[in-house]
Amino acid sequence: MSRHPSLEYFLESLVLSTFDESNRLADSLKPIVNSTIAIINATTGQVLEEHGENLFYLPHGLSIDGEGYIWVTDVGSHQV
Repeated sequence: MSRHPSLEYFLESLVLSTFDESNRLADSLKPIVNSTIAIINATTGQVLEEHGENLFYLPHGLSIDGEGYIWVTDVGSHQV
């Protein structure tokens, strides 16, 4: 299945405007000011905790290890 040409253009322009030719995050981009991680009660939907404000640029993956630590990858800053 191929992508629609306009979607392909959007994805290419997003990459070009997000990273420079050395694959570094563009200087014009700043961290997301809002919380990017929320701990939510599965029964009530109530937000119990929020974390990550002004920390991530392009958070991409999240994992919780056996000790309960939360690990987040950030594509923008190339960090875990």
